[in-house]
Amino acid sequence: MSVATCYLDGIGTEKDIKTGLTWAWISASLKEPKAALVVGYGLYHGVYGIKDEVNGMMWLKVAGEHLADKQHPEFIKDYKRILREAPDWLNKATAKMALRCFKEGQCGGPGWTQEQLNL
Repeated sequence: MSVATCYLDGIGTEKDIKTGLTWAWISASLKEPKAALVVGYGLYHGVYGIKDEVNGMMWLKVAGEHLADKQHPEFIKDYKRILREAPDWLNKATAKMALRCFKEGQCGGPGWTQEQLNL
């Protein structure tokens, strides 16, 4: 995850959202919980210029399966609030998506297009 963070935050290299999100997605698809958190939070809230609540929620659920409350209390609090406030259809759809990703490794594409990343 550190490569993604370096590019996303411009630490030791020029800030590059495209490259950072690509590295984060690769790590997230390998079920690295912190990477899934970065991708999910970023997509759900539109942090990196791309707002995609469906894929964002799916990645948040993948991260939520692996992160304990004590590890990231601020994330858990926000995650539980998002789950409470989300429409029922979104919770149901993304639960199935997260299960496929978690159990079968079918995590889909990165959740953004190159056009969306033309920042």
